[in-house]
Amino acid sequence: MIDFNQILARVTILDILEDAGYHPPKNRMPCPLHKGSNKTSFSFTDSTFICHACSAKGGLLDLAQYLHHYRKQDAMRHLCTMAGISYEEKDTDSGPRPRVRPLPHHLNPLLADDEYREAKNRLEWLKLYHEGLFRKLRIIRCNVKQGNIPLEQFYPREEVLLYQLEELDGEVTYATYEVNRLKRKVYENVESP
Repeated sequence: MIDFNQILARVTILDILEDAGYHPPKNRMPCPLHKGSNKTSFSFTDSTFICHACSAKGGLLDLAQYLHHYRKQDAMRHLCTMAGISYEEKDTDSGPRPRVRPLPHHLNPLLADDEYREAKNRLEWLKLYHEGLFRKLRIIRCNVKQGNIPLEQFYPREEVLLYQLEELDGEVTYATYEVNRLKRKVYENVESP
């Protein structure tokens, strides 16, 4: 059993960002998840983060998953490596545990196909990105209504965002099709002996 408090004591959100190649000067920066341009939309503490533009939020494990497109286990393994502790660490109070054999691929459809998991993760990321762009468009429209942005600056921004949203709609549709196709493929493999 991994003691998450050991990871919290040794790894911070800043460490994860720097490990991924980001070097924020303070605890605010452009969002690395939706690649935003607002220099203050993404804020973080030692153990939590939030993006005020795309609404992504969470802790160490969530950020490692988002930045590296990891599954939860892989993100935990990465954090353990960063903290310098063994991922296979056993709880000393419980004694030796019996080894659990993993299910065969044909009995475990959701873990059977890495391609399906990757397609599903990509679809989730595209939906998050779409939501972020849509919120950005709403913020710009609110700023125009309040008179903070002149119309000359609004129309080019709106045009670019609408184009990006239109392109992203196509990608989300295709990614949804791929997830459904791969899901059927995985379940067909399960049903056939």
